Amino acid sequence: MQKKRFYIEVAVRQFALLLFIVPFLFRCTFDSMRQMEQGNQSAILTAIGLLMAAGIIGVF
Repeated sequence: MQKKRFYIEVAVRQFALLLFIVPFLFRCTFDSMRQMEQGNQSAILTAIGLLMAAGIIGVF
């Protein structure tokens, strides 16, 4: 029973992140990236990709 509750809590948290926080961060990131140079954009996209991969691995 505890394991099922844990999975439900994780699913609700991930859904909340995807629904509310990610779109906001997406808009903020692209607004600031319009003002940057090409080299800085590549570095930031790499960092975002690594953070996304770590988040996906962290869920499991």
